Amino acid sequence: MSIFDRVAEHYSKPLTVIQASSTVEDALREVVELGARRLVVEAAGRVVGVVEPLTLIDALASGLDFSRARVSGLRLAPPVTIDPGTRVVEAMEVMAEQGVSALIVEAGGRPLGLFTSWDAVAAFEQGDLEEPILSFGPPSRRTTSPWTPLSEAVKVMAARKATALILSETGVPSGLLSLRGVISHLLAGGTMASHAMDVADPLKAVVPSDATVSEAAEAMATSWNEAAAMTAHGRLVGVITEEDIIVMTVEAIRRR
Repeated sequence: MSIFDRVAEHYSKPLTVIQASSTVEDALREVVELGARRLVVEAAGRVVGVVEPLTLIDALASGLDFSRARVSGLRLAPPVTIDPGTRVVEAMEVMAEQGVSALIVEAGGRPLGLFTSWDAVAAFEQGDLEEPILSFGPPSRRTTSPWTPLSEAVKVMAARKATALILSETGVPSGLLSLRGVISHLLAGGTMASHAMDVADPLKAVVPSDATVSEAAEAMATSWNEAAAMTAHGRLVGVITEEDIIVMTVEAIRRR
C-alpha cells in the first residue's frame, strides 16, 4: 500500500446511503451499527450531500432533538466525485481544496464507493512521507480534560473542527474521545452530562516529537485511533488528526 497508489485500491465500498427524510437518530445508528464513517444522502433518487463526522459533531453540539430532526436539516458536505484511477495523493489534494473528508468514487456515472480521509491515512506505508511533523509548524492542541462533560466536549470538537480529542490532565495523555464513542454512549441510554473519561477509548496511537507524517499515519491506522498523541518525555506536545495528515501531505507534495 502507498499514497501513490490508485484510489481504486483503497476506497470503501459499498456506499452507505441514507435518505434525506431520515431522522438524525437514524443517521447516528447507521454510523455505529454499520461502522460507516460517512453517509451518502439521497433525496428523490439523487445524491444531495454527505454526512461527515463534523456534520454530526455540529448536530451534537447544537442540542438537536435527534428523534425529530431530519438529515435534510443538517449541514451536509457537498457530493464531490472522483475517478477510481486517481492517485491517493491527488485525491487528498481534492479533499483539501474542496474542504471535504469524503469523495464519491464514480465510474461511468455510476457510484462505486467512498474514498475518505481515513482511507487516505490507512494507505500510507513506511517511507511515503519522511518529512517530520514539526517541519509543518507546531501541532494542534485538540485536547480536553477527562472530567469535561460531554456537552462541553462536543462543543470543543465543533469549535476546533476535530473529529477526536485527546484526554489530558497535567500534560499527560490518558485517552481518546471519539465521535463514535460519544454516539455509542448516547444510543445506549447515556447522557451528555457524563464525563469524557466515561466514554473514552484507550489511546494507542502515540508518536515521538520527531515522528514523520508516515509514522503518525501508520500509528493511527494500526490502532484504529482517529488521532495520535505526540509526546516528548511522556508529556503531550501536540495532537495529529486525519485532517492534519491530509493537510501536511498536500503541503509536502507541493514542496517537492
